[in-house]
Amino acid sequence: MAGKMEVMNLDELLTEIHSRQLIVTLAGVLWSPNTHVPVKLRQAVKHHHSALLYQLYRRGDIRLCPARDLHRPYYRHAGQGRFVCDMCLKLDASIMEAC
Repeated sequence: MAGKMEVMNLDELLTEIHSRQLIVTLAGVLWSPNTHVPVKLRQAVKHHHSALLYQLYRRGDIRLCPARDLHRPYYRHAGQGRFVCDMCLKLDASIMEAC
């Protein structure tokens, strides 16, 4: 009997997203043009959906910044050891405005 696959924790997921250069969209799905995304990674995104979107993405957390090299000048310390990407926040605001 096949056991249930263990879901990676949020830190592992963020490491995978960064190392594979994936983008988390506003819908909370991975955007990966012409790139295979393993089932285990998709399951982790589904499992951590609310944390990814509300705790990280909407707050501009640098761990979800898809363009770290380009956006690094826009990083700032937001207190309590948290860093945000002002460019990602600006892009998010523009997207939300257009919706």
